[in-house]
Amino acid sequence: MRKIIGYIFAVCVTNLIAFYLDGTLGAVMLMFEGVCLALSLLTLFLTKNTLEFELITERTVHKNRDLKVTVRIKKGRFPLMSFVDIDTSYSLHFIPADGKVLYRLALFGPENAEHTFIMKPAVAGNAQVGISEVYVSDFLGILRLKLKTGSISKNVTVLPDVHAIDNKCLFLRHVSDAVIYDDDEEIQTSALSAAMISGYEHRDYVPGDSLKKVNWKISAKWEKLIVRLDEAITSTKITFIFDYICRSQLPRDMWERSAAEQLKRDKKEYARLRRECEAAEMKFPQDALKPKWEEYQRSELRQKERALEGFLSMAEVFINHGLTCNLMYVSDGRLHDYELSDVHSAALKIAPNEFKTDVRADNALLADGILSKTGVFIIYSAVSNHELGAILDSNERDSMIVHNIYADTSSVKGDRKWVIQNDFNVKPIHGVQ
Repeated sequence: MRKIIGYIFAVCVTNLIAFYLDGTLGAVMLMFEGVCLALSLLTLFLTKNTLEFELITERTVHKNRDLKVTVRIKKGRFPLMSFVDIDTSYSLHFIPADGKVLYRLALFGPENAEHTFIMKPAVAGNAQVGISEVYVSDFLGILRLKLKTGSISKNVTVLPDVHAIDNKCLFLRHVSDAVIYDDDEEIQTSALSAAMISGYEHRDYVPGDSLKKVNWKISAKWEKLIVRLDEAITSTKITFIFDYICRSQLPRDMWERSAAEQLKRDKKEYARLRRECEAAEMKFPQDALKPKWEEYQRSELRQKERALEGFLSMAEVFINHGLTCNLMYVSDGRLHDYELSDVHSAALKIAPNEFKTDVRADNALLADGILSKTGVFIIYSAVSNHELGAILDSNERDSMIVHNIYADTSSVKGDRKWVIQNDFNVKPIHGVQ
């Protein structure tokens, strides 16, 4: 609007020159202003139907490493002289490196144009970056039109960090020791030993281990205490399960209620601000609560990320101890179950998938997959999946031991329930049997 007023002011000044100072000069200036306006508007209308936009970026990026995103503008046959405003969009996994979301590009000449901006991945998971709106304006800035570009976005997998966990952690000892034998009598107590193989594997000594299991010969060689794993333990199948359940799927009475209560408080705050603005005859900012809502959503993403990084970190400990592990999860309505050889390949499979708000079908697939096998099952999830837990509890048997590990919880009770700590190790929530 200011540029239109400025153009009108320039025309008025030219008219004053023509009438009071020099008619010929004023007429030339008026003609020039008219031709410029006509050319500016003509190039604008030629431009808006000939531009094509392409978004170029990597498909995967590690957390806390810069992601380069390039917007490429392909021009048509006409030499163009105009400006393009690109309004970028991104999921809350990212933070713009320069703090900008709107970029202005000058289009002069027939060459294609490019612009690269940097995004900083702050949270791991399935992220998106794209272009939400595109506006084109003439070179005088008189008129600005919105282009119909459709949805232009790219999915980017932000790979999580794998944290170092103490290889003498309580959870590893609990899984490896409590499966088969009693420490004092070494008597077989479970059907998990059905597929024993000969040979032994070892791990570092953890305070509380029975001295009967110390391999003194190897301990002397390595100058540290080494504990022998029993034959049946090395043959027991250990399956890590990643459950994509998220908090909003849970029943209200199972929530920690923080989200519901916070939403109520925000709505009251929103209504109060609106009344105050109306009373003062001020314009009310419609996005006044947007920062609060974004912060809540980002906390949800971090909770999911915590479950993902906790799983990968613990899986690496098991793999480094030579324990054979499998990975099971549900994606796109299919159950995936394969041997877990390294955590990098697991991250590439797990991170791109979405957390679900309706997981009834996924729960049925996971339950069928677990019940069709025997061994130790370690289920990582952001929150407690009560529906899946009920199915497994109703079909519990001696050949199946289930451990549930949560990213954050204060409402879960029961045995073999663990929570991820700040160092990504885990500790029992109430009791472990």
